[in-house]
Amino acid sequence: VPPASSTLRQITKTPQVIEQIKARALKGFSPSALTTYIRNPIDFYNRYVLGVGEADDVEETIAYNTLGTVVHDTLEKLYEPFKKEILNVNSIAKMKSLSVARITREFTHTYSKTSLDTGKNLLIFEVAKRYVDNFLNLELDRIQSGEDIQIVDLEADLHVELNMPNIPFTVNLRGQVDRVDITNGVKRIIDYKTGKVEHKHVIVKDWEDITTDYDKYSKAFQILQYAYMMHLEKPFTESIEAGIISFKNLRNGFLPFKFNKEAS
Repeated sequence: VPPASSTLRQITKTPQVIEQIKARALKGFSPSALTTYIRNPIDFYNRYVLGVGEADDVEETIAYNTLGTVVHDTLEKLYEPFKKEILNVNSIAKMKSLSVARITREFTHTYSKTSLDTGKNLLIFEVAKRYVDNFLNLELDRIQSGEDIQIVDLEADLHVELNMPNIPFTVNLRGQVDRVDITNGVKRIIDYKTGKVEHKHVIVKDWEDITTDYDKYSKAFQILQYAYMMHLEKPFTESIEAGIISFKNLRNGFLPFKFNKEAS
């Protein structure tokens, strides 16, 4: 990991802060927490040690960053009845018929005091509908082209201990994997992103870079942590892929992590 500033190093030596770090380590570090440290150790300290900015404030206007939550929760609920099954045309048609009602329910469940009829809220609601519909159309195209897709798990909670011999307290990793499926016999660990992600964001050419360049490698770091946590829970015995599906880049479908020394 990158070195913290000298000020931060002094702060984290105090007994109170050490206890706060121990408590956070026991709770577990998520991929977002660790990539925040890579980007800015002071931000990490403020948010994940002091807890500044972690309060869940419900606003009257739905913030744009809630779009991802609604899309994730909608897809989880739509796919849940088909978990462990091989998807087919009928299962996708069933999900498409329920999608608008489910998106509406997810918005109103979290933001019961907001109106979805006007302004920014309506815009975000329509974007969520488009994202989910486009995603289901992509799944339908894959099935019709002959792919076998089996849903293994959805929004799987992971919490595993990290072996750190030089640290005298327990350090855990935690996270939630959006989807695990088996496509044409290959297990895939999938992270959904409502923002735009491209192939270059999941390709690493030097392992040292992954803990130093947030802008280029934070997405790769996150999906690798999910894969590592799953491996710690139950070691892989088969080939697996870890990657991202970007709702702003659906035409490229699943973007798998790759290690390529020749990548530019």
